[in-house]
Amino acid sequence: MILITVIFCFLLGCDKEDQPIDIDREIYWPKDGTIMRLIPAGTFKMGDNDLYPEAKVELEGQSGDNPPRPVHTVELDAFYMDIHEVTVEKYKRFANETGHIFRISGQGTELSELAPTDQHPAIYVSWYDAKAYAKWAGKRLPTEAEWEYAARGGLVGKRYPWGHDPLDGTQANFADKNVHPVYEYLGYNLVSLYSQAVLRRTDIADAERELLLKLLNSPDGIDAVLRNTDLFRATGKDIFRILYVDDGHSILAPVASYPSNGYGLYDMAGNAAEWTADWYSRGYYARSPKKNPKGPKNGTYKVMRGGGYLRNAIEQHVARRDMRRPETDFSYVISFRCVADVP
Repeated sequence: MILITVIFCFLLGCDKEDQPIDIDREIYWPKDGTIMRLIPAGTFKMGDNDLYPEAKVELEGQSGDNPPRPVHTVELDAFYMDIHEVTVEKYKRFANETGHIFRISGQGTELSELAPTDQHPAIYVSWYDAKAYAKWAGKRLPTEAEWEYAARGGLVGKRYPWGHDPLDGTQANFADKNVHPVYEYLGYNLVSLYSQAVLRRTDIADAERELLLKLLNSPDGIDAVLRNTDLFRATGKDIFRILYVDDGHSILAPVASYPSNGYGLYDMAGNAAEWTADWYSRGYYARSPKKNPKGPKNGTYKVMRGGGYLRNAIEQHVARRDMRRPETDFSYVISFRCVADVP
């Protein structure tokens, strides 16, 4: 088709704006040495009416259970996106060149314990740190809509970047059976943590809840649960995948450790959560503009996306929203990646 158009224009003449434009699908960004992939312009359905059905949209609160609804149509221009999260190596380069702070610890944890190599995602990065990096690199942070559109990888109405298949350990780094020592390192009491979750979750049957609480309250606690994982595997429920699935990592994984999505992007589910440019408002979807939405004009929290290595299977959903304070949250679970406009 392009060849026909070129011949037609050569024979009959075309105005400049009528001529086909060749946009590179992949580019190298020299300032920070990253590979970026073209995310084509398009329209998609943003959100998910079935995620967290028990949540009430009108209620605010800092919770992962922020219902991504109503589903609404969004139209986006093309842009480029980093193929993976900014690495420790690249963030070090930025810090060395600019004098910006490079944190090696935070929230009682050490970088060497959770992201031990230069190829791990940069963490302990506030939203303002991420914005400063993007400015230095000549890029910007993605809007929430751009992030979800890119994460979907061209798929329509699917739960994860790879489709509807449940997490089996090959697609993403999430809270699997290896995570329990990390929870203890972070200071969690596992019996208390799991007991609260079991009592709160509406997707756990009464018989399952009774069995879990019985095991948790036994002398062996969480070990008793882990010895009986076949009982929970048989249910096929995402909530129980933390007990038996093995994704190969207990901490953050080096970037691009799992297959890419349809747009060639890695870790759009799991591993580190990621900052976006948008302020958070629970009711924003109901009033979002259709064309290139940029979020509310102000707010208290910034939107983060992508689930994470300490989140369970259902929380890797491509539509899932979360938020944190932009100025004070130097978290061991949050990283970022950048985007650039197509010239």
